[in-house]
Amino acid sequence: YDENDVCTRDFHAMEAALDAARPEERCVVAQHAPILPKIESDYPYNPLRHGEIADRYARRGVLLSLSGHYHRGIPVFGSGGVQYFCAGALCEAPFPYYLITMEEDRVRIHRHTLEECVRES
Repeated sequence: YDENDVCTRDFHAMEAALDAARPEERCVVAQHAPILPKIESDYPYNPLRHGEIADRYARRGVLLSLSGHYHRGIPVFGSGGVQYFCAGALCEAPFPYYLITMEEDRVRIHRHTLEECVRES
């Protein structure tokens, strides 16, 4: 993040990390700011050049892009063969957390809350 709270990406480092992964293995990337969808807001939720990042993820065959930063969260959705998921903020009620399972090209995300845990105990 720069002094204006804008998220940037070092494309050389990103390319090196993606290229270092074995081509036969699916890749999961985790970053703070969501890559997709574009969030229209005065506050910069998406990194600069997020479309180029999404294109590179698709070319590499990334299975899942996992992020946070947008406290409401964004349900899992697909674009360019990549599944994108933005987790809701654990620091706000109902205090969600997620269990993610992956099998081959399939991603399953199960949402739970700490409030559910308290009620069940």
